[in-house]
Parts: sequence; structure tokens; C-alpha cells
Amino acid sequence: MGGLFTKSKKESLNSQYVTSQDQAILDLKIQRDKMKTYIKKSEKTIAHDKELARELLNKGMKDRALLMLKKKKYLERMIEKTEMQLDTIQRMVNDIEFATIQSEVVNKLRAGNEALKMMNQMFNLDEIDKIMEETKEGAQFQEEISNMLSGAFNEQDEEDLEAELERLTEQQMDEKLIGLPKVPENDITNEDVIVDKQNIKISKSKKETSKVLAS
Repeated sequence: MGGLFTKSKKESLNSQYVTSQDQAILDLKIQRDKMKTYIKKSEKTIAHDKELARELLNKGMKDRALLMLKKKKYLERMIEKTEMQLDTIQRMVNDIEFATIQSEVVNKLRAGNEALKMMNQMFNLDEIDKIMEETKEGAQFQEEISNMLSGAFNEQDEEDLEAELERLTEQQMDEKLIGLPKVPENDITNEDVIVDKQNIKISKSKKETSKVLAS
């Protein structure tokens, strides 16, 4: 009897252990999938932000265009950090040992949630289009993004962003020049000039002949 109770108790403990371990793995996989989803959305937002920067430059809103480039760079960094967390989570899923990494699981989930929360605030496409508006709401949204990105970049980052803005400006100028009317590809040759002169001479000869006949 005692042996049966002992065996039953051990099976119960093993069952609880497996359940806890499985739950940890499930939580990690859910976190991993969320991160992958947010990374894809962020990549779309980055492309959208760059296009917005171009449109703002066309409207002469250089300060807002620079702000969009800052937001784009910030999201690129967030993606890099999130991808590093993804690698860590994937390793933990592959060779998890719940007894030794339980606290690490919690910390990684917490760090991942913070990253996702920040990324979620940054890639609402419907909201970000407000930056194009020359209204009070557009100005307020500009200030909101500026505050969110405050302190995110060092001096070198700022120089890189200014350089990117300059490259974007030059690119747009080149595109505008390409849109100007082109010079005729077929240049006027000497032969064309000679033919025209001959036509003029023939025309004059006909007029003189007509005058003689008329007299």
C-alpha cells in the first residue's frame, strides 16, 4: 500500500513539473510569435516613414521630415534588439530546463513585453499620417513623437540622420531634374542647314522667274 501511495505521489509531482515546464515553453513561443508579427509590421512602418519624409520634404517641412527619419532609425534599432531577444527565446525553447532558468524566463518575457509595447506605440500607420497635416493636430503629433524619441540618439546619430536627410533632398532634386523637358536627341546637322538654304534659293528663283514672266 505504502508503495502505491509513494508511486502515485511521484507521478503527481512529475505531472506538475511537466505542466509547469510546458507552460513556460508555451509562453516563450507565444512571445516569440508576437515579436515576429511586430517586426513585420515595423518593417512596413519603416518604409512608410521614409516615404512620408520624402513627401514632407516636397512640402518644405524639413523639420518634420527629419523627425520621420529619426523615428525610422529608432524602429530599426528596436527591430535589432527584438531579433536578439528572439534568438535568446528560441534557444530557451530548444533546450529549456525550467528549474534553472525560471527567473530568466520571467525576465526575458518582461523585457520582450516592454519592447513590444514601445514598438506598438511607434507603428500605427493611421496615426503617423497626421504628421502630414498643416494643422494644430499635426503640430501636436510632431511634438508627441519628438518627446517619445527624446534622448534616443547621440551626436553621431544626429549627424547620420542629417546626412540621410541631405541625401534624400538631393535625390528628390535629381528626380525633379529628370522630370524636366529633354533636349531633342537629334541635333541639327550641317546637311540640314544646306538643304534649308537650297530650298530658300529655289524659292527665290521661282519668285524671280514669276516676276520676269509677269513683266
